[in-house]
Amino acid sequence: MIPLDGVKGEPRVKRHVDQIIAHASELITCSGPSTGVGGSDLLSLNPITDGAVAVAQGKIVDVGTTVELLARYDAPDIQDVSGCLVSPSLVDPHTHLVHAGEREQEFDARATNRLAGGISTGGIAETVRKTSSAQNAELLAKAEAALDDMLLHGTGLVEAKTGYGDSMEAELRLLELTRRLNGRNGVEVVSTFLGAHIPPKSDRAAFVEAVIAAIPRAAKLSDFCDIACDPVCFDFHESDRIAAAAVQHGMQLRIHADQAGPWRGLELAAKWRAASADHADYATADDLRTLARSGTVVTLLPGSNFHMLEITAEIKDGSLVPATKSHLPLLGTRILQSGCVPAVATNYNPGSSPCLSMQMMMQLLPRLFRLGSSAAWYMATLNAAASLRCGARTGSLQPGKAADIAVWRVPRHGLVVERFGMNHIRDVWLRGRRVVADGRLMASTGMQDGRHNG
Repeated sequence: MIPLDGVKGEPRVKRHVDQIIAHASELITCSGPSTGVGGSDLLSLNPITDGAVAVAQGKIVDVGTTVELLARYDAPDIQDVSGCLVSPSLVDPHTHLVHAGEREQEFDARATNRLAGGISTGGIAETVRKTSSAQNAELLAKAEAALDDMLLHGTGLVEAKTGYGDSMEAELRLLELTRRLNGRNGVEVVSTFLGAHIPPKSDRAAFVEAVIAAIPRAAKLSDFCDIACDPVCFDFHESDRIAAAAVQHGMQLRIHADQAGPWRGLELAAKWRAASADHADYATADDLRTLARSGTVVTLLPGSNFHMLEITAEIKDGSLVPATKSHLPLLGTRILQSGCVPAVATNYNPGSSPCLSMQMMMQLLPRLFRLGSSAAWYMATLNAAASLRCGARTGSLQPGKAADIAVWRVPRHGLVVERFGMNHIRDVWLRGRRVVADGRLMASTGMQDGRHNG
């Protein structure tokens, strides 16, 4: 075969690929190292005008301009996406996918000052009761519907944690159900054990021992162990014991850290080089620099800040009380200055963030944290994949990675972030197969096997 560059004086022979997605008004690759990008690298996406991507055997072969790729490759399927943005599909690295019940009355009470602001475990306890009493079929049906909505909004990889079981046996049941969801319509579901979510009202020591005792079984059903190290959850020493047991059994760590106030959750994450420290609402500049050195991704959850009204002033006795987290824009600045790798997630759950759209999370980043659209894209793709230790195979449009591709109804990446409150997705490909076409799920994808087996 003649090399791609050809031999002088002879015709060029094109390489055969399965598919070329061509004529994108703008194509963004969100490329970077598998560990994600931070600092000034978050400020520019280097979009390709009239972009194209070549796909073969479910993987990306090449990315460039349409002229370049059509000159190099031949394909039986050439998709003309003129007028559309092309990007990696989105990654949601923090959800509470399997649960029962809703909590809209709690939200209404908070909005109308009939419920104190801030984070309370009372609502979580209600979800625990409903989830633990629900049948498997009910839990699966609700979670499957949620996964379908996530996919329709462009998400192809989802982390799903437990945390709503009323016992460790119930937590393990939720892990088993989560594994059954993996691969639905091609969406990969990564399981996380969150046995240490909310502490009991008494005998905390016995509860911590129960979590530790469950870890050997949980490690067979999931790769990650999450721990809620927070003022309203577990303290550093309790969390540290659980972390040690999880690591001993080969589990990687994720930490719910410092959501309700300054605590030692971020210190815990850095100590154990956790894959991700989530929430981090009270992170200091020193905290963020330490997390950057430890290789821990900082995952913001703006849906919770928004839904919990934490950036809205309260009214007490006819007077305005400043918002509890008016400092979030400063946190955004600190993240950029620290060099840490930030990600974003929905934190989908029935109480603090009943939202399935990663698009909405991207749209909240500039509005709550003053982070730009380029950063939002990295945080929802490559960096989110990095937080799941999946950045080497997905999260960006780079040769050799899975062909997980989104086509958008807008021509430029900034419009997805600017135009909030609507779904901009047109098509989604996962591993080179189209699973969403013209905003609708494909009837059958033949992709129920998934990619991740815990």
